[in-house]
Amino acid sequence: ASGASTVQVSRGKNRYRLVLDSGMTFGALKKKLERISRVAAREQRIIFKGKERGNEEDISAAGVKPGGKLLLLCGEGHHIQEDTTEMVKEVESELGVLEGRVGKLGSQCEHGMLDSVAASFEVGICFEGVERMQDNLLYVGPSHPLAATVTGLKERLSTLHETLTVLQQKHVVSANRR
Repeated sequence: ASGASTVQVSRGKNRYRLVLDSGMTFGALKKKLERISRVAAREQRIIFKGKERGNEEDISAAGVKPGGKLLLLCGEGHHIQEDTTEMVKEVESELGVLEGRVGKLGSQCEHGMLDSVAASFEVGICFEGVERMQDNLLYVGPSHPLAATVTGLKERLSTLHETLTVLQQKHVVSANRR
C-alpha cells in the first residue's frame, strides 16, 4: 500500500512488527496490536519519545518514522485479568484434589473407618476449602474470558458443598445423637 511503513512495538521481551498506513491514529494501532498482543486496546498505553500518546493522535504527525520504535505498557486491568486467570486455574486444580478427598471421606464414613470426631474434623477442613474457593471465584466478572469455566467450577463447588452437608448430617450430627 502506498504510504505504508513498518514500526516495532516492544512490551517487555516481546517485539511486534506492524505495518501502519498513513493517517493511522494511535487508537487504530492499539486495535491492530490487540489482535497480536492479546492485550485489550483499552488496557494499552503507547509511549513514543517519552510521552503517552492519545487514541485520536495521528501517528505520522507525532513524528513516528518507518522503522520507528514504540513502547507498549499495560494498564492495571490487564494485570488483574492475568492474575484472575491464574487464580481460576489454581481453583480448578485444587477443586479436583478436594473432590477426590471428599470422595475418599465419603467412602471412609460409609465403611465406619472414621469416628464422628475424625469425620467432623475432615468435613470441616473440606468445607473451609470449598468456601475459600467460592470466595475467590466471586471476583471473576462475567466479561472475563474464563467466565464459562468459572460457572462450571461454581456448580462443582455447590455440588461438593451439598455432598459435605449430607456427610455432616449422616456421619457427624446423627452419630453425636446416638
